[in-house]
Amino acid sequence: MTGVQHMVSIQKLGLLLSLVSTSVFAQEAIATGAVPVARRNVLSVSVPVGQSQLSLEGEHVLSERVSVGLGVFVSVYEYQRRWENVPVEELEGQNHGSWQAGLSPAVRFFLTGTAPQGLWVSPRLEVGYGRDSIKRTGTEVVNQAFDESQHETLSLGGSGVLGYSMVLESGFTARAGLGLGVRREFASHEYFSQDSQGRTSLDKSKDSSWSLTQQLLFSLGWAF
Repeated sequence: MTGVQHMVSIQKLGLLLSLVSTSVFAQEAIATGAVPVARRNVLSVSVPVGQSQLSLEGEHVLSERVSVGLGVFVSVYEYQRRWENVPVEELEGQNHGSWQAGLSPAVRFFLTGTAPQGLWVSPRLEVGYGRDSIKRTGTEVVNQAFDESQHETLSLGGSGVLGYSMVLESGFTARAGLGLGVRREFASHEYFSQDSQGRTSLDKSKDSSWSLTQQLLFSLGWAF
């Protein structure tokens, strides 16, 4: 074999190896595909079933199995009741209003999937403050006799929640959970009344209580 033929053979072998390596890399790229973009934040709106409380929660992913969240919740309740065909010496109606607001920090540990999607357990705390008022009014005949009560409540609670989060390709999220916990409430009460003669009285009291709480949660949101 001449030197020229030998050089041509080497060039052909190099070209063949180049084509083979290019084909292998192309097949690997097709099989692997693009690396998915990780979604590390979730913003969701939660409406607990059976309650008038609305909650906005932000969640941030720390690792494949852990995320942290902070919720802000608020509830408002207004109610007016009027009685008909009552004697003039009776009260004519009742106004009831209340509101509550607070914070709820939480940690989620994912048992399946990759945060923020999958089955998780979540210990969480809750700090809230609320005011409640009830006012009863009288008729003009009895010179607007009334009584009114005001209640302030500070609550501290903790709970454990088991839930599941689903994240669609578009980023839309849905979350459901069931929880059980305890709550400690500190309340102060004021009772103010005035009779038809204009005489007034004011009574104050304080108390505290423990209670068991249960939650059935459902929320919708967006992951980004």
